[in-house]
Amino acid sequence: MVLLWGTFAMLWMPWVDYQKSYRSVALQLKSKIPAGAKCLAQRSLGVSQAAALDYHGGIRTQPFDVVKPAACPLVLVQGSPKHELDAPATTGAMRWTKLADVGRPGDRAERYRLYRLVR
Repeated sequence: MVLLWGTFAMLWMPWVDYQKSYRSVALQLKSKIPAGAKCLAQRSLGVSQAAALDYHGGIRTQPFDVVKPAACPLVLVQGSPKHELDAPATTGAMRWTKLADVGRPGDRAERYRLYRLVR
């Protein structure tokens, strides 16, 4: 019985890792972050998701400052596919452009969008 359980677990482990891991999300986001970016703000990003992105891709975020949005020109937003327009609010001549829209293959309820501030 132990041998059967071990074989079953070993055969399904790559599929489960592919479906549920944040590795692919972190690597896709890391490839979209512009070279020389000094900071990356986050909105609605959970603590465990932030830890997974830091572990798999070295992506460290700081809280988004609503008062001074230009202080950090990159923002990572965790949202759902239904809420496509979840970028920070635009003010004046500043607007946010989407650099990336990624998610885990096995999760259709959450998306990670990377925005850059354009002046």
